[in-house]
Amino acid sequence: MFLQGALKGRLALSAKRAAATRKVQNDNMDLRERLILQLVNGSLECLICLDKVKPAHATWHCPNCFQVFHIHCIKKWSKTNRNGECNRN
Repeated sequence: MFLQGALKGRLALSAKRAAATRKVQNDNMDLRERLILQLVNGSLECLICLDKVKPAHATWHCPNCFQVFHIHCIKKWSKTNRNGECNRN
């Protein structure tokens, strides 16, 4: 029992270290690398519908903030946004 608890503790610590290492690596990446990694890992979200953006999806990115959106979401959004600009500068 004690060994199982110690092993679980070590695994948890190892997972925390790995997550911290990934965070440091992500902080050192430029925006392009980070967006590619998020897209490939399936962690990139469309800020309009909040669904995952997958490599096979048709997308559009904002030239101001570089956020990636599903093309159908941004088309719908652009019809309702009067100035047609992203406010994330």
